[in-house]
Amino acid sequence: MPPVTRAISKHLLPVYHTPMMRYPLSVLLLGREVIGNDPVARGRVLRPEEKPAVPRSNYAVTGLDFYDNSVVDRAADIQPSALGEVGITDLTRVYMERGDLRMPVGGRGMAWLDTGTSDSLCEAGSSVATIERRQGLKMRCPEEIAYRQGWMSVDPLLACAAPLEATEYGRYLVRLAHGPLAPSSRTAR
Repeated sequence: MPPVTRAISKHLLPVYHTPMMRYPLSVLLLGREVIGNDPVARGRVLRPEEKPAVPRSNYAVTGLDFYDNSVVDRAADIQPSALGEVGITDLTRVYMERGDLRMPVGGRGMAWLDTGTSDSLCEAGSSVATIERRQGLKMRCPEEIAYRQGWMSVDPLLACAAPLEATEYGRYLVRLAHGPLAPSSRTAR
């Protein structure tokens, strides 16, 4: 997404009001709740293709990849491209060829929004804004996930909200701690 990505990492750019990096972070925090309980792929990966003109299926790799510790050695065995890079698709192919590739399928309600161009980043932001306004909930809010999972109590949640009190995000965290968004079965610790 040059020229903006010449000055700042793409992952720090906002999708609506939230830095892009918070979306994969929230997936890590939610774990199996998001990717499902099936430890193996529901379908078999026949051939990973990077940005095919005519996709062979409705499945896409979202760019959130998890690898075991053997990834370092496997990547070292791949011949770098003319630009000196080892492509993620090449690495995925190595795992597939060795029978180690697993492809969990995202659950119902999960959506992937392209953010690879300036236009698609704006479209993703607009989609997130629409959903948040209609539902009255924030998407991929790490503080909310930590609070609802029981990893954070009310006081630390309010401490996170305090420097953001002038923003909608900060007010959302306060409502989460005290208002109708608060989990009804929780007691403050």
